[in-house]
Amino acid sequence: MSATMHVDVVSAEESIFGGEAEFVVLPGEAGELGIYPRHAPLITRIKPGVVRIRVVGGGGEEQVFVAGGILEVQPHVVTLVPEKRQELTTEGGLEVAGNRAALAEYLLALKAAGLRVSLFVDPVDPQIQAAKEVGAEWVELHAGTYAESSTRAEATRLFQELVNAARHARSLGLKVKCGHGLNYRNIKPFRGREEFAEYSIGHAIIARAVLVGIERAVREMIALIGG
Repeated sequence: MSATMHVDVVSAEESIFGGEAEFVVLPGEAGELGIYPRHAPLITRIKPGVVRIRVVGGGGEEQVFVAGGILEVQPHVVTLVPEKRQELTTEGGLEVAGNRAALAEYLLALKAAGLRVSLFVDPVDPQIQAAKEVGAEWVELHAGTYAESSTRAEATRLFQELVNAARHARSLGLKVKCGHGLNYRNIKPFRGREEFAEYSIGHAIIARAVLVGIERAVREMIALIGG
């Protein structure tokens, strides 16, 4: 049984910590949360506070302050994605083009561990091109601006931007997801679109499931997408 795990603490701008650890203690929503090697897979929110990381090899304890964010635990891998203090939800894609060197090194380590890597980016060519250059296999296009459009004309224009971005990504050999803010209303133009392999839709489905149950909520969404 492995006695260590790889821990990454990352923000949209930079890698804050990366290395092997014996355990991690975080400020969970329900109290202090301890993560040890071979912990069950987990995705949960964390509160503002200090993340304590016991470094392997007598390196002592690293302490990192985060203003909240997301904890993801995979077998032998822990990934933290802190949010800016002012953010209530994700406001945009990663700045890949301006951080090529750091992200390329980070992705190289992830891929060496046998992980497939997807980067959440805005639907613009420079970020998509940079995602390919740093070694991503997938991109997830940020649909938030489309989801918040206030007129039909604006929605049509922003939807076409997503489609064009997806086509560009596919031309580079990237697989394409799309997500953030998608719901039972604004997903309809995506029906049958071959440009997108997957959609990330959580809040809308869970909110619908409160009324009709999770199975029906999922089936309704699949029917709208055309799956």
